[in-house]
Amino acid sequence: MEAFIFRFTVDDLRKIESRALGFLIASSHCCNELVTLMPYIAFEQSLEKANEVESALILARRHTIDRIPLIGDIDVAVHEFGHYVFMPFGWQYAGETMMYAGGALMQITFPLIFAGYFLFARKHRDLHASTVCLWWSAINVVDVAIYAADARVRELTLLSGVTGQEDDNHDFYQIFSRLGVLQKDTLYADRMRTIAGIMMFVSIVAGLWAVWLAPKSKPVVDAD
Repeated sequence: MEAFIFRFTVDDLRKIESRALGFLIASSHCCNELVTLMPYIAFEQSLEKANEVESALILARRHTIDRIPLIGDIDVAVHEFGHYVFMPFGWQYAGETMMYAGGALMQITFPLIFAGYFLFARKHRDLHASTVCLWWSAINVVDVAIYAADARVRELTLLSGVTGQEDDNHDFYQIFSRLGVLQKDTLYADRMRTIAGIMMFVSIVAGLWAVWLAPKSKPVVDAD
């Protein structure tokens, strides 16, 4: 069996149209190791060029997932609120690292609060609604993973209108730098995507199960 290695440059990768990147990104999702190994294989252990390719891949990935209208805007508001939860009136009672992490934590846990409510509330128990909220949280995990994967290159545009290279308030750059794991940003991002995939699978299966268990309404028969 022959092995074929496709060699390309960073410029070649950046010229690929965003709508044509699906197969490339899907391949990396099917085999997480591909993202790590491909730059080294393509450039024969050239670490400098490998980092350039990895940066280009991260930039390409953000074009494959767009924000969901309305929900995406709510998520941004919830994310920003999460920072202030850990910094009321400018007081960082849990430390600066938690202040930076608060946005992502709130973005992920906020839908889970509603999932728990619909799952355990006696008067308003709705299993299907709970699975929808679980799916919502999974989408947010994917969103956070994209942000985390950008920690080193900092090419995503922040709410301030500039990239993380121009503004040090990039959440995951600050978090990973303080924890000493900045070089593992894409590894943690891949793990987040894996968790998101599991959450999506569970939410879909549980949602279908909830529909199956729902009482079937009987047709109304006209007395006449």
